[in-house]
Amino acid sequence: MTPQSASLLLPLLAPVLYVLILLCVSRITGWHALSRRNPMPSESGPVLGRLWRGSLRFGHFGHYNSSVILSIHEQGLRISAWFHLRIGHAPFFLPWSELRYSKRSRLWILEGLDIHASNGDRLWLPLTQARQLHRLSQGRFWPKLREEGRAPEPAPVSGTQAMHPKD
Repeated sequence: MTPQSASLLLPLLAPVLYVLILLCVSRITGWHALSRRNPMPSESGPVLGRLWRGSLRFGHFGHYNSSVILSIHEQGLRISAWFHLRIGHAPFFLPWSELRYSKRSRLWILEGLDIHASNGDRLWLPLTQARQLHRLSQGRFWPKLREEGRAPEPAPVSGTQAMHPKD
């Protein structure tokens, strides 16, 4: 093979390599398994709010920083990857009824929530994003979970009115 023919093959192989890398990443991080265990339901209700640059951690290698979309629905939380990462990263859905918020924890200097699903899946969400999701849901789901003893009391962002709207 001549260097000229190799340089012609590179643009053709780059997309194939990109797809293979994304498929491997979804398997190694555990996203593939999460999406298989928590498929999207046929009806999840309207989108009540969306966080476009979300971060999420799970397992030992699943660190998706500012690359997931967190959507709040009436039935639960939809988690999907950005468009350029979608290959091998099918969206998944966590119903509110199956989520447990075990504790606030630190990951280096970041504070976050450990989220447990009833099927054993564990996720870590930065506390700042948990607060944003609380605001986006207009207090519909996170306070309900806290009253039932399943969610930790989040610290107010800017006064107690911002975190605990009056009903």
